Amino acid sequence: MKSPRALKEAKPFDPSWPRYSCALINRSCILPCKMCLNWKNQVEGPGNKFQDFKKYIESLADFVEYPMEINIMGGEPLMEDWIFDLIEVIEENGFTSIISTNAYLIDDKKAKQIMNSSLRVLGISLDSIDSKIHNFYRGKPDVTQHAFEALRLLEKHKLPNRAPVVDILTLFMKKNLDGIIELVKWVDKNKFVSNVAFAVLLNSILPSGTENWFNRDEYKDIWPDDVKKVHEVIDEVISMRKNGSHIVNPISQLEAFKEYYKNPIEFIYSTPYSIRDFVIEMEPSGELYLSGHRLGSINDPETLREKWHSREADKIRETVAKYGSESSRSALINFICVFQENGNCESGCSTHEKDFVDYQSRKGFNCQKQGDYRQAVEHFKKALEKRPDNPDLHIGVAYNSLKLEDYKTATQEYEKAFQLNHKFKEEFIYNYNDAVKGLSGVLHDNGKLLRKETER
Repeated sequence: MKSPRALKEAKPFDPSWPRYSCALINRSCILPCKMCLNWKNQVEGPGNKFQDFKKYIESLADFVEYPMEINIMGGEPLMEDWIFDLIEVIEENGFTSIISTNAYLIDDKKAKQIMNSSLRVLGISLDSIDSKIHNFYRGKPDVTQHAFEALRLLEKHKLPNRAPVVDILTLFMKKNLDGIIELVKWVDKNKFVSNVAFAVLLNSILPSGTENWFNRDEYKDIWPDDVKKVHEVIDEVISMRKNGSHIVNPISQLEAFKEYYKNPIEFIYSTPYSIRDFVIEMEPSGELYLSGHRLGSINDPETLREKWHSREADKIRETVAKYGSESSRSALINFICVFQENGNCESGCSTHEKDFVDYQSRKGFNCQKQGDYRQAVEHFKKALEKRPDNPDLHIGVAYNSLKLEDYKTATQEYEKAFQLNHKFKEEFIYNYNDAVKGLSGVLHDNGKLLRKETER
């Protein structure tokens, strides 16, 4: 594999650049999910899709100079044999790869491929730990069994210092509301799964623009029509997140979900959370879209850079500002993946200060879990810039600095954490003592005396 290209970290993001990308590599799926029609699209168009998507990634790298997320979506993306080649292309070009999957195709071989790849995040759909409910929504009697077996196999092939973060993806729907809290508790107890990420239900089984789609017969078992109950469940999720549960969504987004379920059509198109104009997508056919509006093809004579800065793109942005998106998937990406509180963006993040701190902190813990201690330190330090009075963040920097044998930083950060929270001294005293011993040049490890450099 080639070495990843060097990238700049844009602070803040240049508004003339894409902020998020979706690579929709197929529309086929093996599960007849009740909330989606991709499983009916079993015939893909002609063309070499891998070469088209490779060209797309390389074209993005021509003018995007920061580590943007590339969300590999379907259909079911693991149906494509070349997906691991695409992950390497994404990594080589300095971007971050994410896959969303139903996990039905993850056998021992595929689990090993995933855990040995450069993939950063693997999102697995699981709407309930109650197999009857998850199987009902996903349309087959053994889907839940496959999901849990996939998690077992992925954990089996986990490497010590290289593995993607594994998250659970869950929709708020009518039949799974009673089990949402148990699902969060299960994620919290699971040492292998990192987080749960919640999403709202969007119209994907009826023609675009269908009025009051959520009240139609097709959605009678899917759409949660008891708004009060939805709010109660989301309020409990918010409470759990405040108390440390492993929930990806910022609190402001969960609050926005409550508003969404009151009236989804009004919410998406008439609130500050509506469609943004910095999402670029590519379809299996090679067609390019700017926030749901067609921008051209990857095989057009113009480069992607030229298309992004073209007059045609500006017209799309004007349309998006007035009328929103023409695609429910684009609405999903904007509202779920690049959520912005009240349309504002601070410090290159998608939410206000608290959510920025939460985001960086969670990124830090995820990197720590993967053994990427250097990157973990960077995330915790970014959070500390906003919240220098947070002892947990100082502990994050201290612990990962200790792992990197940066004893000076570790010692200083542990001491700052102890000053802010005296209880931490008892909890982390052994790690602190190791940092002090390392700083003085002597560190005990498994009964052996080791000499360390005193200057770092």
